[in-house]
Parts: sequence; C-alpha cells; structure tokens
Amino acid sequence: MKKTTTQRYREALASLYASVDYEKVSPKRYSVKSYDLERFCRLLNRLGDPHLRIRSILVAGTKGKGSTAAMIASILQAAGCKTGLYTSPHLVSVRERIRVDGSPISRSDFCRAIGAVTRAREGAPAGDYQTVFEALTAAAFLHFERKRVDIVVCEVGLGGRLDATNLLNPLISVITPVSLDHCDILGRTVRRIAQEKAGIIRDGCVTVVAGQPGPALAVIREECARKGSRIVEADDLFAGERVRLTTGGIAFDATGRSGVFRDVSIPLLGRHQVCNALTALSAVTKLRDTYNYHIPDEAVYAGFRAVSWPGRMEVVRRKPFVVLDGAHNVSSARALLLALRETFAYRQLVLVLGISANKDIPGIVRELAPYASRIVLTKAEAVRGAEPSILRKQCVKYLPSGVTVARDPRAALRAALALAGPYDLVCATGSLYLVGALKRRIS
Repeated sequence: MKKTTTQRYREALASLYASVDYEKVSPKRYSVKSYDLERFCRLLNRLGDPHLRIRSILVAGTKGKGSTAAMIASILQAAGCKTGLYTSPHLVSVRERIRVDGSPISRSDFCRAIGAVTRAREGAPAGDYQTVFEALTAAAFLHFERKRVDIVVCEVGLGGRLDATNLLNPLISVITPVSLDHCDILGRTVRRIAQEKAGIIRDGCVTVVAGQPGPALAVIREECARKGSRIVEADDLFAGERVRLTTGGIAFDATGRSGVFRDVSIPLLGRHQVCNALTALSAVTKLRDTYNYHIPDEAVYAGFRAVSWPGRMEVVRRKPFVVLDGAHNVSSARALLLALRETFAYRQLVLVLGISANKDIPGIVRELAPYASRIVLTKAEAVRGAEPSILRKQCVKYLPSGVTVARDPRAALRAALALAGPYDLVCATGSLYLVGALKRRIS
C-alpha cells in the first residue's frame, strides 16, 4: 500500500532526529572534530554539491541575525527575486527553517529532501555521521537548488567559522552585533566570539557590519584586511532618524550616502530593530551596487512593510498585553526590557521565564527581575532547560515574595494571566524554545 504524505513525513522526521542534535545536547568540546566541515562537505559531495550552485547572503552575529536575514529576504522577494531563507531554530514546525518566497517547505518537498540526505548518509564511510543541523542544512541547500531560487539568505546557526552554513560562498557576508552568548562554546570574551563570527568573511567579497563593540569591530576589520574583503560599516552608510515606536511596529527615516528613505515602516517592535533594518538596507544596497541586482526603492519599502519574524517582541493578546520574545542572553534581555518600557503603557510586568541551563542565568535575571511585579518560572526544554529551582534562587534576590513555579509552559502562562490585570503586561521570555512551546499551544 502506498504511504500517505503524513506517514512519509513522520518517517522523515524520525530519520532526521536519529542524528546527533546539538540544539538539545551540547558537544563535549567546540572543535573541528565536533563541528567537522570536511565531514559535512563529503555529504554535500554525495548530494551533487548543491551549495556550489547557490548565490547567497550569509548572516552571522549574536543579536538580530534572524531579524536581519528576514528583512533582507523580504526586500529581495519584493524586488521580484525568487528568494530562499534558511533560519534556526524553528518555533512550531521544523519546516519553518526552509522557506522560498516566504512559504515554508511543503511536507512532500521536506520528505524528498530529507530522503535524499538519508540515502547519501547510508553511503558514508564508517563513523562519518551528521548532526540534525547538518542534515537540515544539506536538505535546505538541495531544496533551494531544486526550486532554482535566485538568491538565498542564510542565517548562521552557531558562531560562523565551523558552522555548516559556512560552506556557502556568499556574495555578501553580514555580521550583526556581537555580544556574549554561547560562552561555554565560542569563548568568554567579545573578541574571541567575534573571531568565530568573522569566519564567514570571504576573500574579495563585501562584508557588511552592524554597529559593534570596539573589540569585535577591531577583529572584523583585521579579518577583512587579511582576506581582502571590502568592509561596509552600516553606521557609516545609513543613519536612523525620527524613530517612532508603537504597539504595531516601528517607523523611521534612513538617511545616508546611498540614498534617503523617508517613513520606513516595519511591523516589528523595539528600537533595536532599527539597527537590524539599517544593516539589512546596507546589505541590499551593496548587492544592488556591486552585483547589479535590480532592487528599486519601492521594493525596499514594500519588503520592510511585509517582513514577518514571529517570537521576537510578538504581541499575541491584548488586555492584558501578552508578548512573546526569545531573549536568551544578557544583551537581548536588556534590549527587551527597554523595548517593553518604550513601546507599552502598563501598570505591572508579569514575567514567564524559562532559560537554557548553559546561558548566563544570573545576568539575564539581573536585567529583567528588578522590573517585574511577579515572575512565573517554567522549563521548556527537556534536556537543556534550567530547572525552575535554579532560576528561583536568582529571582528571589530581586523579588523575594513574588516568584512562583509552573513546570509546564502552558500552565505558566495561565498562572501569569491569572496574576495580571487588564492593564498589566505579561511577557514570556528567556528562550526561543519557551516561545515555541507557547506558540504551539496558542496557534
């Protein structure tokens, strides 16, 4: 009997998740052995090297890389380019990670791509395994080639130097702001982390760089000089002026040497999105000027208006406002709090907080807890999620009598809503996995 698409899809997922998953279990060491690009390259070879026939923009960084990638892709799509977008992690369905012109890969195409990867793995040498991320990345490359996309915007998964996406040969490399995150893997200084991110810089190509801390910018400039890559600093190309913040999005003027864009409107929340937008604008401007892509100003406006990036300052309810945000490091938590205070008028802040165990828990709690009236702690990740008891020890330093626990994310959100009045604000944050767990229940 012929299998249904649902049956084949379940089998494809089972095959995919039979691999090592570094999003759930961290490697013992961040090394060439754990992140073996030669091993991944052999897999791509057996698939016919689809990555060599893809034109791409590669986006690395600590903060805003997903938002920036989504903006670039939306503008290119508005300009008439058939555009692929590869991002991670997903919130609800793994198919979200692989998109063409904004639409997730279909179940049948997902089965086809994962099936090809599975067959290619069967012919691999003994001991030559792939991770879940590598299998998905190979499937994405294969799908984009089969769909004959004009260009792919690809978000780096972790770091840059040893990431599977780094086998692409991008037209433009983009590095969004670098800060401390994944310190146990990438390094414990901004300079060291920037060295990993700078691994996506290519000889002779354009590198677009968002505003950076001094040590990170120095590293990136050094690597561009060493490789002969022309560096474009977004802050020098465009400035954001007349920024307006509302509960429906942001608006601003982008002015600079490459043009003036008045009243740019983006349906994403938070002042930090202006930085991401200027970086995206710099990238598409350089793509147009350097590689002769046809990107009219109208496409820039339309692309920004149409961009969607769920789970980042996403409003899912009003009265009270319920906001989901995946802030998972100190810098992101700081930006989230500023955005909440600038964007919303509310009486009290009720937090739903779940954080991965390998994150800077004291730092994240320090940024958020002093401004909350109540905190409900939960755990969204079975393996890597921090136990609520660990979070509680940090939270009670700032809120001795206002911290409760609900291990299930859905129960935690219900508890927070019970604590909030119609003019309060409920924010669930600390992990994209928490956001995903809640979105699966809200959808």
